[in-house]
Amino acid sequence: MGIVEALKWAAPSVLTIGALVCGLTAVRLSAEGNFGGCVQCIFCACLLDGLDGHTARALGTSSAFGFELDSLCDLANFGVCPALVVHFWMRSLPEETSNLAQLIGCSFEGCRASLEWAACCCHAGCCALRLARFNVQGHAEQMDHQHLHYAKRTAKPPVSSAIVHNMLQRKMYFEGLPAPMGAAWAMFPITLSLSSKLTAFLGAVGEAGAWAVGRRGAAATLFVTALLMVSSLPTLSSKMLKPESDSSHLQSRNKMSALLKPLMAGAVLFAVWGYPFETFLTLVVLHAISLPAGLVLFYGMATAELLAPMQTRRGKMK
Repeated sequence: MGIVEALKWAAPSVLTIGALVCGLTAVRLSAEGNFGGCVQCIFCACLLDGLDGHTARALGTSSAFGFELDSLCDLANFGVCPALVVHFWMRSLPEETSNLAQLIGCSFEGCRASLEWAACCCHAGCCALRLARFNVQGHAEQMDHQHLHYAKRTAKPPVSSAIVHNMLQRKMYFEGLPAPMGAAWAMFPITLSLSSKLTAFLGAVGEAGAWAVGRRGAAATLFVTALLMVSSLPTLSSKMLKPESDSSHLQSRNKMSALLKPLMAGAVLFAVWGYPFETFLTLVVLHAISLPAGLVLFYGMATAELLAPMQTRRGKMK
C-alpha cells in the first residue's frame, strides 16, 4: 500500500480520533471552569463525527473497523464527556434551597449531589445502551438498504425525489434520540446560560425568576435526554438527505450543488464563529421541533416495506 492510499484509509479515523480529543478537552476545560470552551469542543466533536463517515464514503474507504471505532468514540464524546461537563457545571452554580428537603429533615446538599450524579450516570449509561442496540440490530445496514438502487446506465432520480422516498421508509428513521443530539440536549442548560443574547431577555442562571435552568433543571434535562435516547421514538435521520447509500455530502452531483455547498458551509462557520452559543441553541430547538414532525411522517405516511421502485425494472439492482 502506497503512502497516498494509506493516508486515504487513515483520514476518516483521524477525524474520529479528533472528535474524541475534542470531547476529552471539553472535560478538561469544564474542570478548569471554562464552560464556554466546553460547548465549543462538544460542538466540534459533533461536526467531526458527522464528517468522518462522509469522508470515508467520499474516499471509498468505509470499513467495519471505522464503524466500530466511531461507535466507541461516540460513547465517550456524547455519553461520558457531556455527563462530566454538566456535573462540573452544576457544581459551579449557586446553592439552591429546598423546602421539601428541610421538611423531611434530610441534608439538601447530600440529596442534591446524589441526584445530580445519578442524572449524569443515567445519561452515560443510556447512551451506551442506545449505541449497543443500534449496532446489534444492524440499523445502519438496514438504513442503507432503503436507499434507491439503479444500474449505472439508468438515469438518476432527482435528489428531492430520493429524499421523499427516504422519508417514507420506516427503517430510515432512528430509534430514539441519536447520540450526538443527546449530547447537544444535555448541554442545552449550559449553552442557554452562556448566551449573552438570550440571557439579556430571559435572565441569567441564579437570578430570581430567570428562565435559564439551574441545577435541578440541568439534572431533569439529563434524565429526559437519557430516556429519549433509549426510547423507541422514531426520529428523523441525516441519512434521509442522501440520495444513495454510498453518496457523501462532500461530493456534488452538478456545478450548482458544488457552488452552494461551500457557501452554505461558510455561512454555518460564520454563525458558529460569531454566535456559537446561539447557533448551538438553534440546532437543538430545530431538532426538538422535528420530533413531532417525525412522528406524523412515521405513523401517518411511512411504510415498513419498500415503496414501488422509481427506477426501471432492469435497473432494480446493480
